[in-house]
Amino acid sequence: MVGIVITGHGQFATGLLSSLQLIAGDFANVAAVDFAVNTSTEDLSEKLTQAVQDFANCDKVMFFTDLMGGSPFRCCVLIGQEGIESKIIAGANLPMLLEIVFARDSGNLEVLKNIALEVGKNAIKCFGDEPKVKKNIATMGI
Repeated sequence: MVGIVITGHGQFATGLLSSLQLIAGDFANVAAVDFAVNTSTEDLSEKLTQAVQDFANCDKVMFFTDLMGGSPFRCCVLIGQEGIESKIIAGANLPMLLEIVFARDSGNLEVLKNIALEVGKNAIKCFGDEPKVKKNIATMGI
């Protein structure tokens, strides 16, 4: 199984996990690690490492972070270089996490990465920008 770690600045991670649980329920091997004010990057790395170590029967991990290049992202990159097979996704959003928690049993990180990126991009919309469909009054039976 693939473990999932969500991390980011402030309460990004716990907020995202809370929303995920509200919509889809609890999942094993999913952890949220916040990078709170006054937390050092060393403390963050320790918490992220502990989250990965606490996973049961996971030989792979997907890290979901808020920003590419931020401290949470960089810490995940370093942990991923320590030998565990992993992918780090920056710009995490709720639709991609929903998709991945249900698809992760496949265990294929490359496939999961591609799913996460595609779903994440497709989830970004602006209300009112969808094409307008004109209704033909004649076909509506009016």
